[in-house]
Amino acid sequence: MSRIATITTKHLTTHNIFLWVFNLGIAGACLTLSLFSTWIRGIQLIFYIYMPMLFLHRVMSRLRDVSFDNEFVYYTHNGYEVQVPMYDIASVEITSLGGLYKINLIVPTQIGMTIYFKPSIWYPLNFSKHDEKVNVLRSKIISAKRNRQPDNFRGLSSHSIEQEG
Repeated sequence: MSRIATITTKHLTTHNIFLWVFNLGIAGACLTLSLFSTWIRGIQLIFYIYMPMLFLHRVMSRLRDVSFDNEFVYYTHNGYEVQVPMYDIASVEITSLGGLYKINLIVPTQIGMTIYFKPSIWYPLNFSKHDEKVNVLRSKIISAKRNRQPDNFRGLSSHSIEQEG
């Protein structure tokens, strides 16, 4: 079955590399200012600039490449593709105004009970196109739960034919 859509931005790894380089630059600037200026100025820069950038990098490192088809949601983890059945997904919700989405799972996977993804780096500016893809995913999850066969669908019944007569 072919994939319907890739929801995650294509520039996720580029964005993570940029954040690492930017963090190293800020750390170098803080160190330089603390050596040639007062040490208080360097500490202020660490808390006001470097720490929020580390927090942003921590959030961005949890993001996964996510795609889906009619039956499964696929995400990458450590270079491997993991598939999750649609009926094992509890919900898909937005967690921030910047367009960070969270897929809540019913059954845990290798990374836990949640999968984070970001549809676009420029999310607030082009939200309508990407929200449409997320809404398609939500509708696929609902239809997969509705059409799911019970685990013992083809199993034998607990009573025999002789008991009915």
